[in-house]
Amino acid sequence: MIYTDEPIKDFNAHEAMQKALLEKMPKCDFCGEHITDDYYYDMNGEIYCERCMDYNRKPIENWRG
Repeated sequence: MIYTDEPIKDFNAHEAMQKALLEKMPKCDFCGEHITDDYYYDMNGEIYCERCMDYNRKPIENWRG
């Protein structure tokens, strides 16, 4: 990116570039947010972010089998 003598123009260009990059990232099928981590979870074709995977993790002592 080339910076100019116009900081507001530079900021707007940077924000537009960041938004375009974010739109290319996958979305979590649970929360709907774009995944910006270095990895995601693919379970039977559904995509999940780490936060949602942690949210759904339960301790084994709560299991009622």
